[in-house]
Amino acid sequence: MTEDVVRKAARSCVHSWMQPPGEGKVQAVDCIHEKCSLLVLYPGGNYSSWALKQAKLFTFCSEFELKVLLESNFQSVKILNAGNKSAAAVHVSVGPVNGWMVMLCTQHEWKCISAVFSRSPTPKQQVLPMDFQDVATLSWDGYCAANRACDAKAMASVFHGTCRLTYSDDDGNVQVFEQSAFCKKVANRYTEDTPHIPFASFRDNQEIGQFDSLDSIEFSSPNVAMVTLMVGHPPFLWTDLLTCAKLEGQWWIVHKSSCSQQHPMVQVECK
Repeated sequence: MTEDVVRKAARSCVHSWMQPPGEGKVQAVDCIHEKCSLLVLYPGGNYSSWALKQAKLFTFCSEFELKVLLESNFQSVKILNAGNKSAAAVHVSVGPVNGWMVMLCTQHEWKCISAVFSRSPTPKQQVLPMDFQDVATLSWDGYCAANRACDAKAMASVFHGTCRLTYSDDDGNVQVFEQSAFCKKVANRYTEDTPHIPFASFRDNQEIGQFDSLDSIEFSSPNVAMVTLMVGHPPFLWTDLLTCAKLEGQWWIVHKSSCSQQHPMVQVECK
């Protein structure tokens, strides 16, 4: 099954990042994309961010114990059922380390393009109803509204400076847009030579918003969550994986990966 392939690739990435020193070297070249971005949250709200392929993260057990944990604690794999189905979210729980990884399918190989990890504080904190509300507000009233309005300033207020848009195109090539480039794309959606120009009349059509939806909010810890939502501007309807993290007391979108399909309004227009 494809889920098993994704899980195996994700497991190899974490094995490489968390391998105890002096225990040999795990090669993860094939499953970590060269533009992979890592974000680590520490108790108290501080964080570190890297855009690199190799890193050493939390080490808290022996190699044998790590292998046992890796075999039993990759709790879920969700492959987006949209477009070319090339993006997947993997929930990671390894000892005290929890988080989300996003994998992209690149020419039949699944590779990690982003990962956000948080180490459980002591005493352990719980996810509360207000956490769901905060992430829903960030995703729907912040991100989705900014996307709908083509408002770059509003998008930058929820899209963290380290955040990127990534996706795998139909040829299996990974596309990466830094925060500023993505916000520019949002603002210029109907003003530059883009696939949206022939559908400019839809920009202020209230009906296109009927296909937007907030599908799920899944927490790996009280300060890290994965949001799945749909938002569209013809000719595309995007399904997004939004990795969200609470950094220094504020919730941010820290990574975005997408798959796209034809917007239903395009089908109506063509009939």
